[in-house]
Amino acid sequence: QDRPSVDTGYTIRTPLLNFLSFLLKTVERDALPLFDMLCAKYRPSLLRDSKFKTYLQRIAQIYFGRQAPKGMLEELMSMFST
Repeated sequence: QDRPSVDTGYTIRTPLLNFLSFLLKTVERDALPLFDMLCAKYRPSLLRDSKFKTYLQRIAQIYFGRQAPKGMLEELMSMFST
């Protein structure tokens, strides 16, 4: 009965579960600015694992249409081509 749940009104006690709850609502609303604010707010918790950044970049690409970040080589090539 003490398990975290979004639907029953219990408070979700861990920051990452709380983040996921808000992330799902943000994706449903198609709200990129809210996604950015959410990631900034939960940044300390998201820094626990370096893979979170990769996953969140992919979510931003798929659900919000954000361009993939350029790699270092791509940055250099674009600087010389302009």
